[in-house]
Amino acid sequence: MNRKHLVLPLAGILTFALFHEARASTVLPDTSLQILVGANDQGADTGIVTGQGFATLSRSNTNSSGGQATAVGIVSFQIPDASNPSNNFIKATATASGPATAGATVGGSYSFQVSGPGDYRGEVPVRIQAQGVVSQPGGTAFITNDALLTIPGLAVSASNDAFQGHLLGYACLDGPNSGGCGAAWHLANQPSFVVDRTLDIPANTALSLRFDLVISAHGSAGTSDDQFGMIDPIMFIDPSFDNTGLFTLDFSPDMASTPLPATLPMFMGGAGLIGLLTRRRKRKSQPG
Repeated sequence: MNRKHLVLPLAGILTFALFHEARASTVLPDTSLQILVGANDQGADTGIVTGQGFATLSRSNTNSSGGQATAVGIVSFQIPDASNPSNNFIKATATASGPATAGATVGGSYSFQVSGPGDYRGEVPVRIQAQGVVSQPGGTAFITNDALLTIPGLAVSASNDAFQGHLLGYACLDGPNSGGCGAAWHLANQPSFVVDRTLDIPANTALSLRFDLVISAHGSAGTSDDQFGMIDPIMFIDPSFDNTGLFTLDFSPDMASTPLPATLPMFMGGAGLIGLLTRRRKRKSQPG
């Protein structure tokens, strides 16, 4: 073979080898999930799970006055890209038929990183689409329902006292006798949020996406109260970025291999919330 014909193939092989040798390699932390559910003040069940991308916890109780309460919390952390828009969410429901109370607190985080050449010190545009919603608290108790989505350590919004610029999106509604949205979070009341933003993410830097959801129900005598909330984000490298092929968006390793359990549909209530947000997400999840 003519030596001229060897130059380009060898150059390509060398470039490929050097690129992969210099590529940053980081093992990201596994997901962290926490669910707290309580019914009728009869104690609470807590589930703290690491190293798996799915968890669910529920509690039901009938008190001495015949009041019935049920609380359910669900976390499903799958790879959050446009091809898998409906399997990455947290959800909470609480139902109380009075006199009764129920509450669910669901929180968790997963790690992500834009990985590329190890000597790259710039930023890569990452598109994040997310929706969240909470229902309006009823009854007369001091109740606030809230859903918060943050990226700790990354300035993504105007600074405020509670989140120091890390708040990506929120939904927060106060009950009749509560001022928790303003007092606790310094936020105005709003029932839902929609995020569709492109953020400049530092390459080869581990970050985390944090979810927090608090839902409470309070049924007085002869009444019932149904409450729900949900957050479901996706993210992907902006396809208009010129060097997209040099980078990958990596996530906590346990997210890729965790199958959704067959029993999941039995938990998917909440006044059709899942179906509504999934349909809206499918319409919005196409890059471009």
